[in-house]
Amino acid sequence: MNDTFKKNVNLYEEAVSQIQNINQKVLKLLKNDQTVVISNAEFMPCYNAVLQACDCSQDPSNINQSQIQNNEELLFNYYIQLIKNYLNTNLIECQSINDQEVYVDTVHYQYKNFQIYLHWLHKLFYYLDNFYLKNKNTNLHSEGFKNYREDYFNIINKKLFKTIVHFQIFLREDQTIPREKVKKLIKIYNEVGFKKTAKLTRIANTYDYVFEIDDSKKYYEENFQNPFADEMEIYYQKKINEWAVLSTPEYVQEALNSFQKEEDIASQYYHNSSRIIINRIEQIVIQQQSEQLVNNEQTGLAVMFKEKKEQEMQNLYKLFQRVKETLEHIAKKITIYIQFHGQSYNDLTEQRKNENQTQKDIAIEYIEKVFQLKKECDHLIQDIFSNNILLQKARDSAFQYFLNKCDKSTFFLATHADVILKTENLQNDQEIEEKLSQIAKIFVYFYSRDTFFKHYQKFFSNRLLNSTSRNKEAEKQLISKFKTEAGQAGVNKIETMLKDINNSEEFHQEIKKQLSQYQVELFANVLTTGSWPLQKIQDNCEIPEQLQDMVNKFKQIYKDKYKGRNINWLFSQGTAEISFKTQKEKYILIVSTYQMIALQKLQAQGNSVTFQKLLQVSGIENSELQNAIIPFVKLKILNCQGIKNDVFEENNEIEINVNFAFKQKRIRCIPGGKQGQIKKQKEEEMGKQQFQEEVSKEREYILDACIVRVMKSRKIMKHNELIPEVIKLVNNFKPEIPVIKRRIESLIERDYIKRDQYDKNSFHYVP
Repeated sequence: MNDTFKKNVNLYEEAVSQIQNINQKVLKLLKNDQTVVISNAEFMPCYNAVLQACDCSQDPSNINQSQIQNNEELLFNYYIQLIKNYLNTNLIECQSINDQEVYVDTVHYQYKNFQIYLHWLHKLFYYLDNFYLKNKNTNLHSEGFKNYREDYFNIINKKLFKTIVHFQIFLREDQTIPREKVKKLIKIYNEVGFKKTAKLTRIANTYDYVFEIDDSKKYYEENFQNPFADEMEIYYQKKINEWAVLSTPEYVQEALNSFQKEEDIASQYYHNSSRIIINRIEQIVIQQQSEQLVNNEQTGLAVMFKEKKEQEMQNLYKLFQRVKETLEHIAKKITIYIQFHGQSYNDLTEQRKNENQTQKDIAIEYIEKVFQLKKECDHLIQDIFSNNILLQKARDSAFQYFLNKCDKSTFFLATHADVILKTENLQNDQEIEEKLSQIAKIFVYFYSRDTFFKHYQKFFSNRLLNSTSRNKEAEKQLISKFKTEAGQAGVNKIETMLKDINNSEEFHQEIKKQLSQYQVELFANVLTTGSWPLQKIQDNCEIPEQLQDMVNKFKQIYKDKYKGRNINWLFSQGTAEISFKTQKEKYILIVSTYQMIALQKLQAQGNSVTFQKLLQVSGIENSELQNAIIPFVKLKILNCQGIKNDVFEENNEIEINVNFAFKQKRIRCIPGGKQGQIKKQKEEEMGKQQFQEEVSKEREYILDACIVRVMKSRKIMKHNELIPEVIKLVNNFKPEIPVIKRRIESLIERDYIKRDQYDKNSFHYVP
C-alpha cells in the first residue's frame, strides 16, 4: 500500500514538474512578445505525465484506500493556482499605469496573452476536461475565465470603464483614439459575463481565438451598457447647455450630426446596445427639448412655415422622427397654421359681403385660397414630412375644423365647381383632372355633404338645362369622385339628372321626324320629379296657340312610350329663339320661356297691352313677368311709359317697338347682369329657410331609415348601442345625438319600434 501511495505521489510530482517546464517556457515567450510554439516532443511527455498521475489515483484497486491522494483534484487546483499567479502578475503591472492610452494598450495586451496562456494550459490539462470536469458542469476554459473575471477584470473594471468613457468622449469630439483596442476592451464585457460555460477555440492558422459563451447579457448590461448610457446622458446634458444659444435650425443640425456620429460609433463599438444607448440620448436631446424647439418664437416651426424654409422643416422632422411622441408638437403647429389661415378666409367672406361683392366672387376667392393652402400643406406632408400618418390627420382635422365652421363653405365649393365646369379653355386632360381633384379633396372635409349636394344640384341643373357645361366627361369624372367619397346614395339624384338629359337627347332624335310638320323646332328635357331642384310648376301659365298642337303631340308620343307617366311643364326653365321683325330689319331674340310666352301674348293682343292684362292672358306670376319683360324695355324692343325703378304698375301700357334697330342680329334677352344677380340674391334669401327645412326633412328620412335598418337586423337593441350604429351608417352629414333620439321617439309613435316592457333603455323591432 505504501508503494502505491508513494507511486501516486511521484506521478503527481512528475506531472507538476513537466507542467512547470512548459509553463515557464510559455510565460517567457509571452513576456518577450514571441509566438508560443510547443513541439510534440515537449508537449507529449507532459500530457502523458498528467494522464498517468490521474490514472494512478483512479486505479480500481485503490478505491477503498482513502489514503491515496486524488491527483485529478490536485492537478485541477494547480491549474487554478497557475492562472491566479498569472493574473496577479498582470494585475500588479496594470494597476501601476497612469497614462490612459498606455493603460488601454496594457489591458488589451494582457487579455490577448491570457487567452494564449489559457489555450496552452488547456492543452496541458486536457485530461481533466475529458474526465474529471465532465460531470461537474464546467470546463477548464470556464474556470479560467471565471478567475479572470473575479481576480482581474472586476478589480480593474472601474478604472477601465472610466478610460473607455474618456476615449469615447474623445471620439465624439473628433479626436484620435486607439479604436481597435477600445473596441476589443468593450467586447471583453460580453466575453467574461457568461453564466456557466465558456469555450476558447483557436482559429486555424492564426493566433486569434473564437470565444463561445452562454448568456452574458446581464453582466454586460450591469457593468457596461447601463453605466455607459448614464455617462452619455451626462455628456449630452452638457452639450445641450452649450447648444442653448443656438437657433432651432442650428440646434437641429447639431443634433442630427451627433446622432449620425452615434450611429457610426455604436455600429463599431457596441452594436448590440446601440438602440438602448441611443434611445437614452434621444430622450435628453430630443424628447426634453422638442416643445421648446418647435415653439421658439424667432426660429421655430411657425417661422419656418411663414418663410417657407423647407430644408429646415425637413431636418426638424428627421430629428423628431427618432422619437415618435415628439411629432405631436409638429402636428399641433400644422393644426394651428391651417386653422389660423382658414379662419382668416372665413372672416374675409364676411368682409367681402359687407363690401357688396357678389356671392360668386366671394366663393371663387374663398375656394381659391383654400385650394392654395391645401396644395401648400399637401406638399409639406408629402415631400417634407414623408406622408407621416399623424401629420396627415392633423392636416385633415384642421381643414375640417375651419371649413365646417364656415356655414357657406359647401355653397362656395359648389359655386367654384360650377365656374370650373363652365370654363371653355379647360381642354387639357391633366388640367381638368387637377381641377376636379382639388374640388374632391376639399369635398371630403365637409360634415354636411348633403347640403353640398343640394347646392351642387342647383348649379348642375342650370348647366344641363342651359347647355353651359363645357365638358360632359369632366362632369362624369367629378360625379365619380363624389361617389367614391360619399357612396351611391349621395350621388343618386345627380346621376339621375345626367341620365335624364341623355335620355331626353335620345328621345328627341326618335320623335324628330314626327314633329317635323310643325314650323317650330321643339327640344324638351324630361326630368324625373324629385331628382331636380326645380319647384315652380305653373299650371295657369298659358302656352301660346302657335305651340299648343305641337306640345300636345309631344305629350301624346311620350305617354304612349312610357305608360303611366305624367308630364308637368316647367315654364320657369328653358329658352327659345324667336324671329322678331321690325319695319327695317329681322332679328333673332334669344329669350327665356316666360319671355317667349309674354311676347307671343303681347303680339296676340295687337302689339300693345297693359301690364295687368298681360298678367291675365299669360298666366305668369307678377314677379316672374316683371323680371321677364324688363330686358325688352332696356333693349327698347318694347316701349313702356311711366315705369319707375324697373317696376311695372298695373296700368303701364306696353307695346312693341316697330322702329327697333340694333347692330347685332342675334340678341340675348334672357335676364342677367345686375338685375339677374339682384333677383338671384332675393331668391336665395327667401329660399334659405326653405333650404334648411328641406335639408332637415331629408336628414330625418335618412335617420329613420338607418334606425329601422339596424333594428330590423338586430331585433333587440339597447339605447347606447343603437345610437353609435346609426351614426356609422350615415355618410353625408354628421348626425346630432338629440336629433337621433327624437327620431327614435317618432318611430316609436309610428309603431316601427317599441320600448321593452321591463327595460326602458331597450328597443324591439316591430315587424
